[in-house]
Amino acid sequence: MDINYIADIRLPTERAHGYAMMKMCEELSSLGVNVKLVVPDRKNNLATDPFFYYGIKKNFHLIRLSASDFLGKTLLFGRLFYWLDLFSFTVSLLLHLDIVRCKNIYSRNYLLLIPFWWLGSNLYIELHDMPNRNFMFLAILRRCKKVFVLTKILKDDIELLGIDASKIEVLPDAVDLQKVANEIDVMEARKMAQLPIDKKIVLYWGQFYKWKGVDTMAQAAQYLDDGFCLVFVGGADLELESFKKVYGKDSKIKIVPFQKRELISAYMNAADILVLPNSQHSRISSSYTSPLKLFEYMASKRPIVASDLPSLREILNEENSVLVEPDNPKALAEGIKRVSLDHNLSMNVAARAFEDVKNYTWTKRAKKVLSTIA
Repeated sequence: MDINYIADIRLPTERAHGYAMMKMCEELSSLGVNVKLVVPDRKNNLATDPFFYYGIKKNFHLIRLSASDFLGKTLLFGRLFYWLDLFSFTVSLLLHLDIVRCKNIYSRNYLLLIPFWWLGSNLYIELHDMPNRNFMFLAILRRCKKVFVLTKILKDDIELLGIDASKIEVLPDAVDLQKVANEIDVMEARKMAQLPIDKKIVLYWGQFYKWKGVDTMAQAAQYLDDGFCLVFVGGADLELESFKKVYGKDSKIKIVPFQKRELISAYMNAADILVLPNSQHSRISSSYTSPLKLFEYMASKRPIVASDLPSLREILNEENSVLVEPDNPKALAEGIKRVSLDHNLSMNVAARAFEDVKNYTWTKRAKKVLSTIA
């Protein structure tokens, strides 16, 4: 079977979607699929080889097509430049016969599927949120052979649009257990990550968008004593700088810029507690998200304190985590203290989470995709 995975992204990227797409292509290829990941060839300040950057096997084809990059040069006229860049990439797609002739087209962006609709290709879309409900979006959903979604809530919302439930498959994100569940001595891990060895390390890994709840976690510091160190790893661009300006002087907070994925294991092993503080004030956060870091947290064998949200409850529960009221710094601090003080609780939820995450590997995710489209 041949599958072309079409993605209008800069690759590699600091954002999680780049790794997730590469990992899915790797796993599908390992299952015998002839996979091509097709992306625009755009300037990138990161490493030029995404396979090396993400630690991905070179068992599939990565095709870069010429396309404009107005959005990469300036944020002015953002919407206009987005459409120009997308149109340029779409034209490049249609000029390559080996791409056009492929029967199976997979993408996260419904706009990229439009030209292949007219060509009679088998279309598959993976949705991570609900785009604007316009005529073309609905038409593409009806034309798709399968619609993959991250959460049951998103599945229900897609069904309300009149899409046949049998076409929709819930497909949460996943984890590479071999890479993340690589146990390192705590003290050694803290030296590698340059974190304090005499503090309780409470860690967040990821982007610093408002809906991620990082402000709630930072504000929880005021309710914790000096024995705690709240570590924020990640962020990019304006979000990171803005976060530093507000919280960078707090003695209980340590902000670490974006780190390569190869260091995830070190940071996770250096932590005592891992936090997922998502906000309830965003639909994508409360209902649609299935964060990569959630599954990596679970694989790390560290206790998780997370916001009690419908999206996260599709994976988490009281047996594999401590759930707290979202957007409430004091409640989050109480959850952190509860885990810190109760050793049995800490060990039990961490062990349960590790057992549960074995059902969410990239291999199993790829097998589910393949079983529904083969």
